[in-house]
Amino acid sequence: MPVSLFLPVGFAILLQIVSIFEKMWMNSMRATLLFWLVLLGAVTLRAENSVQIGTFLVEVVEDKIVCSWSARVEPTEGHYYVQKSADGRSWETICRLAAKGPKEPNPYYTFTHPANRLFVHYRLIFRATGGAPALLASEQVNYYVNFRLQEVEVQRDKQQLHLEYFLDKDKQLILRLYDQIGQQVQTVHLPSGRAGIYDYDLPLVGMSKGSYLVVITQEDFNLNVADFRVSY
Repeated sequence: MPVSLFLPVGFAILLQIVSIFEKMWMNSMRATLLFWLVLLGAVTLRAENSVQIGTFLVEVVEDKIVCSWSARVEPTEGHYYVQKSADGRSWETICRLAAKGPKEPNPYYTFTHPANRLFVHYRLIFRATGGAPALLASEQVNYYVNFRLQEVEVQRDKQQLHLEYFLDKDKQLILRLYDQIGQQVQTVHLPSGRAGIYDYDLPLVGMSKGSYLVVITQEDFNLNVADFRVSY
């Protein structure tokens, strides 16, 4: 076959090869572009549904539980859920609040409900509209004062029992004094107020010799027990 006949045939084959590679390249570019579009959409959706809060506070105020928090970043739509639990495993929703959204700077939320000593665990959940629930924070309630009895001393010359104690919050403390047969002989409301160290002198005038037990309580919860002896 003359060489002149090979040229058109060879050129046609080359064009077909170029066309095939062009289609492969275009398909690859389409796939790459589709991948980045999907990824960008996922990132944008995640950003729109994200939430960031400040400190989640759970406080005992008199006979109520007060839950409060502020939001630094919030989606346009969504809800907060406050949940409580007795054991930290089984949870019950007690509050549902709609997010105020990004139009309000640093939105603040608070929720109050009656205190119940059975439920001591609290957590905050957020769920954006169309999204999955996300755990934001959890706290455990401390109903009782942090109390530490630092000194118990019988002062014979003054016929009194000297107490020195520390507490971290203003709570009513009760001192009960029992004799050696378990009979309650005195009940005293101890001084309390802001956090700090306190001194209290309990008169022992007229008390019989023997061993005694000091029990300090807050709402029938024993905070500390100490014994002493009157020998004069």
